[in-house]
Amino acid sequence: MSKVKHKKSLGVPKQSFVDRINQKEAEARERKRAWTHNVYVFTQQETLDIACVALHKAFGFGPARLKRFMEMFKDVFTEDTENHIWDIHVDDENHAYSTEKMEAAIKEAWGDSYEPREKRYECDFIVEAPNKPVIDN
Repeated sequence: MSKVKHKKSLGVPKQSFVDRINQKEAEARERKRAWTHNVYVFTQQETLDIACVALHKAFGFGPARLKRFMEMFKDVFTEDTENHIWDIHVDDENHAYSTEKMEAAIKEAWGDSYEPREKRYECDFIVEAPNKPVIDN
């Protein structure tokens, strides 16, 4: 006769199959959110680095001017992010407020050389996806 030892319950109820699936899905969503966040932050810094190198090469920006640029870049980026948060807060899927604010700033910066958003965001210059549209979310 074989002796089978039964594990005694330690008072922790077993998760149901559905609960385990839901937990795994929640963990997968969190991993994806964290990965997306890391890519977003890395891309911001890489973009800032590239802009600094371009400003140095094209206009001779040194450390003091690059520092001023970086501080302003971060201020403008933060303002734009806050505008997008406002769009989400008022449930505006088209991001009308943040787009309008950015377009006004771009028009001011470019003056007579301003190009509409639709033209600027054609993004044919993207190495990985030439001639493919970028989803504007």
